Amino acid sequence: RQGPGAAGATTCLLLSDQHGNLTRILRIGHTPETGWTRTALLAAGLSAVARSAEASGSTGGYRPSGKLGELVRARDPVCTFPGCGVAAGRADLDHTIPHPRGPTSVQNLSPRSRRCHRYKTAGLWHVQAEVDGTGHVTADRWTSPIGAHQDVQVPPLPGHAPGEAYAPV
Repeated sequence: RQGPGAAGATTCLLLSDQHGNLTRILRIGHTPETGWTRTALLAAGLSAVARSAEASGSTGGYRPSGKLGELVRARDPVCTFPGCGVAAGRADLDHTIPHPRGPTSVQNLSPRSRRCHRYKTAGLWHVQAEVDGTGHVTADRWTSPIGAHQDVQVPPLPGHAPGEAYAPV
């Protein structure tokens, strides 16, 4: 039997809320022979969050489920407005294509700070989703009040290829 932290041992990720209360425990896999590097541990943790989602498609309603919110925040750790660095955990989950025209789905939600969300909602800034042939949003094209454009790429979820469906596992 191997001791804790030994190669081959199961590694778990402990998730907590903003108050430090334990909310979930995710198994992220076996410890590699060479041990965990910070990059490998982060990638495995993000992948485990994505794999654990039960509702990775559209919710049908306006508000995203907790699992769907976790997926969006795993993909985008900060506000997706150009130049904003507010952490996704402190941001609103905003529809790029407004609901009900756009679905409440991982492809159509982005974390936006309250201020950036209000800029968009008030019509000061406009965002248009760039969608690939599979229906996935690949970038947000922001238009400023003076008409300047800035594109912000929307990465695929950890563990998924661009354009790959986000099916529950």
